[in-house]
Amino acid sequence: MKKLFKMIMVLLLAVTCLMQSIIVNAAGNGKITITKAEIGKTYSIYKLFDLESYNSETGAYTYTIDINSKWYDFVLNGAGKDYITLTDYIETKKIVSWNTNKNTESDHAEFAKLALKYAKDSNPEIAATDTKTAETITVEFTGLDLGYYLIDSSLGALCGLTTTKPSANLEEKNSVPTIDKEVKEDSTGEFGKENSAQIGDTVEFKTTITIGKGAINYTLYDKMSAGLTYKGIDKVVLIKAGETTETTVANTNYTVKTDVTGYTFVIAFDNNYLNTLNSGDKLVVYYTATLNTDAIVAGIGNPNKTILKYGDSTNHTTEPSTTTTYTYEFDVVKTKSNSELLDGAEFKLYTSNDSTTPLKFTVINGVYKVDPNGETDTIVVNGKARIEGLDLDTYYLEETKNPAGYNKLTSRVSFTVTKDGNRTATIENDIYKSGGVRIINNTGTELPSTGGMGTVLFIVIGTLMVLGFGVLLVTKLRISKMSI
Repeated sequence: MKKLFKMIMVLLLAVTCLMQSIIVNAAGNGKITITKAEIGKTYSIYKLFDLESYNSETGAYTYTIDINSKWYDFVLNGAGKDYITLTDYIETKKIVSWNTNKNTESDHAEFAKLALKYAKDSNPEIAATDTKTAETITVEFTGLDLGYYLIDSSLGALCGLTTTKPSANLEEKNSVPTIDKEVKEDSTGEFGKENSAQIGDTVEFKTTITIGKGAINYTLYDKMSAGLTYKGIDKVVLIKAGETTETTVANTNYTVKTDVTGYTFVIAFDNNYLNTLNSGDKLVVYYTATLNTDAIVAGIGNPNKTILKYGDSTNHTTEPSTTTTYTYEFDVVKTKSNSELLDGAEFKLYTSNDSTTPLKFTVINGVYKVDPNGETDTIVVNGKARIEGLDLDTYYLEETKNPAGYNKLTSRVSFTVTKDGNRTATIENDIYKSGGVRIINNTGTELPSTGGMGTVLFIVIGTLMVLGFGVLLVTKLRISKMSI
């Protein structure tokens, strides 16, 4: 009897252990924990299959799908059929197993992405089982039915697949991308955060996107200030992580739009192309603009701001990256030698000493603003004239008309625009004090004129000459008579 009792106890213990390792239709016991979550980002889970039973010791799992499930067509006829094999189970359910020919890690990742796309493209969209916004670096989903789950992150295509048995841990695989916008300084050929330019110049920009893990829905938004006129995308290149070689990206891998409200242009990258990139790769967008006559002179300059939107939500954006293009003003002052202002001079302005093509200007309230399509190439200087829209460079003034009574300059006068120099002139009571470029005209000597002092001089000199000749003649006559 004792032996029979022991046998019964052993059997009961075995059944208890078996029940602990084989779970059938367990509901509400599952938990998924996501670690290294990005605070403020959204995480969603989708239940794909039921975990019908499993044995944690042998690693045997039985998954099923209800034929009325919203996912059924995906694995029966849709993109998931290449990855999943369905076997008859009961009338309303099929057993789900992984296709042995599609059982690599990359296959699993691709299946997850296809499943997420299917959920988004369904009409109506397949709703997530649960969604949470990360308040800490750990996000927990609890009270879940045991099953096979797809996990999505608004950061990008996290698309994790995991089994609640009853709990599962998944690390956030995605990372936030970064952008860095730069502008080219033409005098050095180097890219940086600011540059100077003359109105009418082409300004070259580049924005570098550093790819994060799980890149999805990367869209670059660029906003130029009124002083910059967008010309177009020159090229997009890829630089692989750890390398420096640029490879041109085919324009079929991105779309450029210029009709997006609030932005100058938008460039959206194709997700299929993004899937081929690795974390740390760089996409570099080169584009150009023209500095126009609406440009702000000096002061705050002319900014160009870029942001990148990414992930499943348009709320996810990088910090903006900004460059500034500056253009400057300069005063031309005409004076006498005593620093008194002088009117009536005219000049033309050149970018080199041997140039034969003067700059053109639009004149607004007496200010000469550089304008390639301007109305005049002549600067009239009545004491002082201001020129706007100049680069940090050396310019050359040629006097084409001199003030009446003053000598005309025989060669061009150069001046250099500097960022911290005294570009504007200080004038007090029509007397030049400092700043800008001062050009001095000297007066000539007035020549004698007929009917004036010159005539008197000629008469006096002539009279003296006649008197002298007469004295000489009388003297010679007297000497002649004495000799006789």
